[in-house]
Amino acid sequence: MKPLEGLKVIELGMYVSTPGVTRLFADWGAEVIKVEAPKGDASRYTGYTINLPSNNKCNPLFSLHNSGKKLIGLDLKTPEGMEVMEKLLSDADIFLSNIRYGGLSRLGLDYESLHTRYPRLICGYINGYGFEGPEKDKAGFDMTSFWAKSGILNAMRDPENIPRFPPPGIGDTATASVV
Repeated sequence: MKPLEGLKVIELGMYVSTPGVTRLFADWGAEVIKVEAPKGDASRYTGYTINLPSNNKCNPLFSLHNSGKKLIGLDLKTPEGMEVMEKLLSDADIFLSNIRYGGLSRLGLDYESLHTRYPRLICGYINGYGFEGPEKDKAGFDMTSFWAKSGILNAMRDPENIPRFPPPGIGDTATASVV
């Protein structure tokens, strides 16, 4: 038996950080249902932009963080999409997201709203800049939040040159492995 067998996890995430966490949960036996926008998680298209061999049928970058999950496309801005999401959440154990918190609040998927409707649901949110302060509502991407704002990018450079282009996803992958 795997350690998370019997748990149902609903993921509303994109790119790497939240999908990386839920990939581990799936590997450890949880049933993970990834909710994507109708066009899919943006990482489905990222491989093309960084010269990875990928196409619509084979995308190693997307598969790396999403294998072992059930996938569903929902338009959460419609009553029908939210109805399906509520049904998924009604018997879930865990909800994880890295969507900006303001957007989640507008959809009623923030902690306060979900806890009222589903008091036993464990909610986790990953945010590039935290939940307080002047940057709390900004989108936090790996290359900006982790590499540039932390100063790591500057520390890795030769003093004679401009900072290097960081490898994508390393900060998000590190985040996913410790959450």
